[in-house]
Amino acid sequence: MSRIKFSTPVRADVEKFDGNINFGLWQIQVKDLLIQSGLHKALKGREALKGRDSEKSSMSDEDWEDLDERAASAIRICLAKNVLANVLRITTAKDLWGKLGELYQANGVSNAYERRYENF
Repeated sequence: MSRIKFSTPVRADVEKFDGNINFGLWQIQVKDLLIQSGLHKALKGREALKGRDSEKSSMSDEDWEDLDERAASAIRICLAKNVLANVLRITTAKDLWGKLGELYQANGVSNAYERRYENF
């Protein structure tokens, strides 16, 4: 097992994303948490880490899986149940981050307001 140092999770007050708050602002806060926890590399995926150098990554597969699982878990903890239900089957942090962006990137506060009142 390689000597990859993971810091302990940072406690911060990030509002759970429920689809009605500004996704871009929420995404920045969650990414900051991942950076502070040393988990942000998982957002780029394993291939990006390997491709960064011409040599194979110094991170073992076991360490990568641990990093990725903890990053995905940290993201899921910041989701409300109604949003979590839309991404239950996604297992990697990169895919989870991408799917959330695909689903909610344009769904900020102003869009939620428009959706709420478009039927009036």
